[in-house]
Amino acid sequence: MRAKSLLSVIGLLFLGITFPLLIIFTQQKQVIIQQAIGANELAQTPPMGWDQFNHFHDAVNSQILKQEADAMVNSGLKDAGYIYFSVDDSWAGTVRNPDGTISVDQTRFPSVNGINGVVDLINYVHAKGLKFGIYTTEGLTTCRGLLGSLGHEDIDMKTFASWGVDFVKIDNCSAWKTEQDIINSAKLFSDLSIKYNRPMVISMHVANTGFKQIDALYQYANMARFFRILRIILPV
Repeated sequence: MRAKSLLSVIGLLFLGITFPLLIIFTQQKQVIIQQAIGANELAQTPPMGWDQFNHFHDAVNSQILKQEADAMVNSGLKDAGYIYFSVDDSWAGTVRNPDGTISVDQTRFPSVNGINGVVDLINYVHAKGLKFGIYTTEGLTTCRGLLGSLGHEDIDMKTFASWGVDFVKIDNCSAWKTEQDIINSAKLFSDLSIKYNRPMVISMHVANTGFKQIDALYQYANMARFFRILRIILPV
C-alpha cells in the first residue's frame, strides 16, 4: 500500500509543467511555448517529488505524512532526485489566530513539545534531506473549505518563510479571477517570497481560468516559477 501511494504519483511533480518548455494541452490541440528562465534560479529543472492529494486527498495527518516521508527516503526516491515533499489541502484550520496568522488543524496536526504540528512535520521532512511544500489558495477558502490567503497574502508568506517552507502551491479555489487578477496575484506572491528572504518555489494554478491571450500568459510566466494548467489526474 505504501509503495502504491508513492509510485502512483512519482511522475512530474504537482500536476504541472515548468520552464523552459511549457506544454499547454487543450481539448483539441497541443500548443508548445518556449519560455526563457529569468533571474530566479529556483526550479530551473522540473521539481520532482510527492504530493499527498493524488492518493490521499485530505485523509492525512502528521503521522501518515511522516511515514510517507520515510518511504520516499527508504525506497530510494530521494536519491533519484525526488526531493520535494508537499502537503496539500488538509493542514489549515478554519479560523485565523488572534494575531491574524493562519491556524493549523490541531486534530490532524497536533502540537509536539510546544511546536505546532506543521512546523514539527517540516522539521521532520528537512531532517530526512527533503524539501517541504505547502498549500494555500488565492481565495478566502480552499477547495476543502479551510483557510485561504486572500487578504492575508503578506502574513501567510511571512509565516511560511518563518516555518522553513521550500515550495508553495497556490490554488485558485474560491478565486475565479480575470487574467490580470491572476497575473497580479502571481506577482504578489513572488514579491513576498523575495521580501521575506526565503527561497520558495512559487507554483500557481490556472487550470480553471486559463489564459485566452498569449501575452497574458507570458506576463504570468515571468511571475511564477512553476504552474499547473490541467485538471487533477488520478492514480494509475
